[in-house]
Amino acid sequence: MRTVDLRSDTVTLPTASKRAAMQEAPVGDDVFDHDPSVNALQTRSAARIPQRDQGHLMIDDLDALSRTIEHREIFHDEMLSLMRRIMSGEMSPVMTAALLVGLRVKKETIGEITAAAQVMREFSTKVLVADRTHLVDIVGTGGDGSHTFN
Repeated sequence: MRTVDLRSDTVTLPTASKRAAMQEAPVGDDVFDHDPSVNALQTRSAARIPQRDQGHLMIDDLDALSRTIEHREIFHDEMLSLMRRIMSGEMSPVMTAALLVGLRVKKETIGEITAAAQVMREFSTKVLVADRTHLVDIVGTGGDGSHTFN
């Protein structure tokens, strides 16, 4: 049986052309923004940042799903954008389900929950009631300590 070596050039010997490229590559201290390779990567990455939605940073649906799979947070402004797409019907039902399950599996952060609640309030229908004397609250958690039934 033939063995295939999949190790990188840090273990194997680089070719002469690779050595020349490494020797000629511009380098610098990335902490002080002097590394041209890091600067070029940051410039390319910045170009990929989505546009803003009503002043809030947008995130691509697949990027958001990837974050949940990797157990990484979706930041507040990004979550605002995602929830607006969900609540307006712009996101497909399949992607919505995948994203919501991903959030649940990774455990939602306070920022994600807060942003979701904020957008749901934006999209909610406000009911104006002149006389509130005969209103009864029928929605609750049941955790009020008075052992009431919801």
